[in-house]
Amino acid sequence: LVHFGEKFDSSTCQKTCDNCVKVTSFVEKDVTESAKQLVELVKLTGQKVSASHILEVYRGSLSQMVKKHRHETVRLHGAGKHLAKGEASRILHHLVVEDFLAEE
Repeated sequence: LVHFGEKFDSSTCQKTCDNCVKVTSFVEKDVTESAKQLVELVKLTGQKVSASHILEVYRGSLSQMVKKHRHETVRLHGAGKHLAKGEASRILHHLVVEDFLAEE
C-alpha cells in the first residue's frame, strides 16, 4: 500500500490483505538519528537533487555527481555509511510517505 501512497490501517483489515497474509518477521530498530540526518542532508544539499543522490551522499559516495555538486564537503557526507543501501533507502522513502519530505 505504501508503494501507492496509501496508509495502512490495521483496524479496517479483515486478515485478507497481503500485509496480514504474508508471514514475515521484523526487527524493530530505532532509526530516529538517521531520519534526522537525512532531513538535514536534504536541506544542506539545496533540496534540488534526487533521492538516489541524497542516498549516495549520505552513504559516502565519491561519484562524479557527488563531486560535481561538491557534496563530498557537506558535513553529513558519509554519515550513513553504516547502513546498507536498501536500509537507508527505506528510511528516506518512509520520510516521504509520512510527509516529512516531499518529492517534486
